[in-house]
Amino acid sequence: ATIDGARIAFTGDAFFDDPQHPASLRHNLIYRNEVKSGDHAQSIRNVLDFEPQIIAPGHGKPFAITRETALRFDERARKQDAFFGDLIAGDPDFGIDPSWISIVPYQMLAIPGKATRIEVRVRNHAPRPIRIEAALVLPAGWRVKPPRIALSVDARSASKTDATISVPANWSNALSRVAVALDTVVDGKYLGQIAEAVIDVPLRKA
Repeated sequence: ATIDGARIAFTGDAFFDDPQHPASLRHNLIYRNEVKSGDHAQSIRNVLDFEPQIIAPGHGKPFAITRETALRFDERARKQDAFFGDLIAGDPDFGIDPSWISIVPYQMLAIPGKATRIEVRVRNHAPRPIRIEAALVLPAGWRVKPPRIALSVDARSASKTDATISVPANWSNALSRVAVALDTVVDGKYLGQIAEAVIDVPLRKA
């Protein structure tokens, strides 16, 4: 936006002022919000294209920005991507995406005696198709249909499949909230319980 003759970039949580290093920008290294390799570099390129004089972050005070400072951050973002590429085996986006396979919803309510629908979602960051085989790890007595989940996901794409969880009508537990997990095999390689969800079950009245 241009306000009172000044070009202002509203950048949310992408960039912050760094008082200890006046010619630098700070940024959050949080990948849970579906940040991928190259996203930080793309964000600063958007800033460079707009050429703002002021950055207004989502938290903190607005601050002045120069093109030289933005270019320095662009270089740092590219080095960061290269670092993760060297550090992580295979496609680095699998390593920096903590939810490439997930149970949705993450938190849900299950009524004893009734079926609760869930989705298993997969983001395939690889340049080739992958085959997912998985099974939900549930409390004793619970049931899931289908008992085993199988899903093929095309290269660089996402897919999902449905399942239903059933809690026995007479099920009781000391706690009303339980955790379930997804035991996962990818292309024949066992990865373990790499996705989880939380299920609230109303306690039966005594």
